[in-house]
Amino acid sequence: MLRKTLVAIALIALAWGCATTQQSGTAAKGQAPVIVDYYAAKTIRPGDIWKIFLRARDADGDMKYIVSDISQAGYGYYSNSYNRIKKEDLAEFAGFIFLDTPEDESMVDDKLTMTISIEDHHGNNSREITLPLSFSFKARQTVPSQWQAAEKNRLGSIMTSIRPLGELERGG
Repeated sequence: MLRKTLVAIALIALAWGCATTQQSGTAAKGQAPVIVDYYAAKTIRPGDIWKIFLRARDADGDMKYIVSDISQAGYGYYSNSYNRIKKEDLAEFAGFIFLDTPEDESMVDDKLTMTISIEDHHGNNSREITLPLSFSFKARQTVPSQWQAAEKNRLGSIMTSIRPLGELERGG
């Protein structure tokens, strides 16, 4: 009787161990991409193109998308934007994505926040970075020297049409 009980306990433990292993096997595979460094001006002129510079790498070499999400104070979130990463950049890249901004003087009252992450082919995501943006007619967007080489690698456009808050509130 004791022998049968011990065999039953051993079989239950073995089955439980296999079930636990199978459950953890459903998680994403490989390593997540890493955003190594980034830069974006915090203030630009209305109508300027906002350039967001990124340096990223993935040990597995399987990065797929740069995912960006924009929120606007007083309005909320716009749709996510997905920029497919070029084949030659799947393991490592330095470059920029960009957002067209409206040439509207009322934008000086608006504040945006962009959240960016990188997703790989297995569904792993890098840590998110968060970038603030405000507008001023006095602002001059410059590219720091350490990012000038990356300015030659355009990674894609953020396909989101932001609008001044006043226009959004009027339903325009």
